Amino acid sequence: MHNIDQSGFKTICIQAGYDLNESEFINLKSAFEDACHIIQPLNEIDLTDTEMILKFYPEIRD
Repeated sequence: MHNIDQSGFKTICIQAGYDLNESEFINLKSAFEDACHIIQPLNEIDLTDTEMILKFYPEIRD
């Protein structure tokens, strides 16, 4: 997965109402990119809602 364009991400943050300093912005962008690396493979598999829940909360099976 590629990195997110910084100016585009700043625009999204402003539209969402975030008032971030540069350090906070960099931390949020980094955390978002990290989350995308985890979430992206899930978009490539066809899971039902129930299967998705069990993947993230396997203790529900018991």
